[in-house]
Amino acid sequence: MPRIGVVTGKAPSLHVVAEDISAVYAELGHQVRPFFRPVPFFEAKQLFDKSIIFMPFDPTYVTPYLLSQRDYRRVGIDSAFYTTVEGRPIRAMMPDWFKRDAEVIAVSEYVRSKLEEAEVRVLDVIHHGLDLRKLEKVAPDKEALRRLTGGDVVFGVVASSHRRKGLDLLAKAIALVQDKIGAGFYVFTEPQAKPYFAGLKRTYVDARFGKLDRQSILRLIASMDFYVCSSLAEGFCLPALEAQAFGVPVIYPDCAPINEHVDPRFNFPFAWEDVEVYSERLGIAFELHLYRPEAMAERIVEAYGLFKDSPEEYRRMGEGARRHVAEKFEARRLYPRFSKYLNL
Repeated sequence: MPRIGVVTGKAPSLHVVAEDISAVYAELGHQVRPFFRPVPFFEAKQLFDKSIIFMPFDPTYVTPYLLSQRDYRRVGIDSAFYTTVEGRPIRAMMPDWFKRDAEVIAVSEYVRSKLEEAEVRVLDVIHHGLDLRKLEKVAPDKEALRRLTGGDVVFGVVASSHRRKGLDLLAKAIALVQDKIGAGFYVFTEPQAKPYFAGLKRTYVDARFGKLDRQSILRLIASMDFYVCSSLAEGFCLPALEAQAFGVPVIYPDCAPINEHVDPRFNFPFAWEDVEVYSERLGIAFELHLYRPEAMAERIVEAYGLFKDSPEEYRRMGEGARRHVAEKFEARRLYPRFSKYLNL
């Protein structure tokens, strides 16, 4: 069987996807090895026969990985480039050979549309998948989060402190509801986001973002009663998919690409109002889907009431969300589609 190298960067979120892809192909009988750095073609020839590269399409740092794909093909290593982006790549920062030579597979229809606007050739869309067998081994501890937050129903989020994650808007929504309901809020983030939540009732900020292993993060998500996706811009939003897999309903802005994989029948969408294009010396013009904190707050209050007053309906929603993920986002169904582009 051909040896497959799964190449990505250093970020923990990239490792998650690379490891899941690796596990699927190992189960199919291949020799698979993940690499968390660029692998030059002269080294790659000794290490693998096929490659799947997963990197965000930010022109400021994706170049070494796109060059690797081009070089791999020149020396006979079939290569699929899997990518995400949270807005529009800035064309002025893209060399001409990006448009000529790059061929990529997008994680969502939204990502496909943004890359095609930048004149990048997109071969396919393969959504992120989850190995549901791993998730079955996760043991939630909902009472632990209730004790930490002091709330009787726990709403939680896992997000960095970057502006596009919308934590400032989540804090405003919490301020709107804290005297109306007895909910607690568990915010797993970076230290820089702590000031947003200063003085809020029943709000626990865990500032260990980037320091826990994946199983610990999954346990936190499984221990929430509701997951709050506060993001203004995403390429996919894997935690919202993971929450649904645990039967944890998601409160989310009804924008792409989040609404590509969060089923509104079993979750709580709210409206967004405008798009702001935002960049900060990066190669991406982030598309921020702006919404009113009041819209999020209304759905939080509604979800809280459902949990307290209609436990059977809450369970029905959780079961529906779990079934939705199992039917459409199981990694063993999705990731073998890369085989077409590896000539396997």
